[in-house]
Amino acid sequence: PYHSLGRALNHAKEGTDIRIAKGTYKENVTIPKGVKLFGKKNDIGGVVIKGDSDKPTVSMKHKTELNYLTIEGGRHGVRILENAKAGLYKVSIKKSNRDGIHIDSASRDKKYQALINDVEIEGSDRAGIFAEKRDIMIINSDIHNNKSDGVDLAAGECGPAARPGPGALEELTRRRGVRARALLPLHRQDRVHQHAG
Repeated sequence: PYHSLGRALNHAKEGTDIRIAKGTYKENVTIPKGVKLFGKKNDIGGVVIKGDSDKPTVSMKHKTELNYLTIEGGRHGVRILENAKAGLYKVSIKKSNRDGIHIDSASRDKKYQALINDVEIEGSDRAGIFAEKRDIMIINSDIHNNKSDGVDLAAGECGPAARPGPGALEELTRRRGVRARALLPLHRQDRVHQHAG
């Protein structure tokens, strides 16, 4: 075992799954290509990664995952880097100095998809999620109490993966006065905003 998450990640090779012991890890980390991080199943608050405000708490490279974790602080809680396929599953993101999740641009090809599944994002100083152009899938996620938009999309972001079934936008509008031209399969959120092209 390593004494810090950063040391474990520095030694991780592509295809490695890292199981993190319960506790709070005060560090900003970058997940190398092909590495997956796991907290304890069904105990999202058991493993907390708490970052400094000058850079993202967690930066994700291509083919990486976060599972069963809490992410706190950082410039962004999580930053999915350019042309990186990344997945977040059962993650809580809190108190980011900017966006809870910042998603850099990528090809609209599904092999670079950003998957956000069963994620809670709250208390960000800007948007819950800010996304540049790419293929994005948001499922069963709770985005609330952020100071700016719940989801802020760059122009042209409404690709097929971002479109739920009929009536979804109407449902969001009825709940919280959503201002949007974007359709997202969100469980609950503050607002959705798409920049004009």
